[in-house]
Amino acid sequence: MIADMAHGARFLLSGFRIILRPGLRRFVAIPALINAVVFSAVIALGALYLDTLIERFIPEWLGWIEFILWPLFALMSLIISYYTFTLVANLLASPFNDRLSEKVAARLGKAPDPVDRGILGDVAESVAAEIRKWLYFAFLAFIVLVLWLFPLTSLLAPFAWILLGAWMMGFEYTAYPLANQRMKFREQRAWMHDHRALVVGFGFAVLGATLIPILNFFVMPAAVAGGTQLWASTVDRAKPSLP
Repeated sequence: MIADMAHGARFLLSGFRIILRPGLRRFVAIPALINAVVFSAVIALGALYLDTLIERFIPEWLGWIEFILWPLFALMSLIISYYTFTLVANLLASPFNDRLSEKVAARLGKAPDPVDRGILGDVAESVAAEIRKWLYFAFLAFIVLVLWLFPLTSLLAPFAWILLGAWMMGFEYTAYPLANQRMKFREQRAWMHDHRALVVGFGFAVLGATLIPILNFFVMPAAVAGGTQLWASTVDRAKPSLP
């Protein structure tokens, strides 16, 4: 299992190499721009409102430990904002991510059968797929949040939250090639569970990369490309190589 997780994580590095290939860069620009704008908005809003929020929620008599509470409060705000804004960024970029995944799959010899739905049809289907993932993630997040309510399970809650984040990231970006292969959401979930070690390892790599300034602007398209290659590797039961 550990070996599979490590193998899954390496697909993100492959994704960064893939998006630099000629012919794919134009499909990378818009998702990267959307991601950059969203993450910049998180940073700007955090810088603008964090001090005000601390003044409102931390009483004066606790001011002497503000230097401790500041980073903790900032971290919690960053985590909440991160998950929220990541979902928003993926919703906005989903039609472009679909196209990028298709092009990477074609390079790997796994091009999906063409379906002419028109531009509006493609956008509608991409957005609908993202909303289904939102509902699924919300259900899992609710289960994890319940763990915080009980003394014994609350000790496991932080680790469960991190694992959920990795699962969300892995699911998010490996779902694009599955959707392009016309797999229904239930079938996508079944595939994810069959390859959960690869998906979680890949998700941990994506999660870690999003915490690195500047690099996080380009994580989305790299994760789409890497997730597509991960899927292709399971189809062939071997590591595919780009021509």
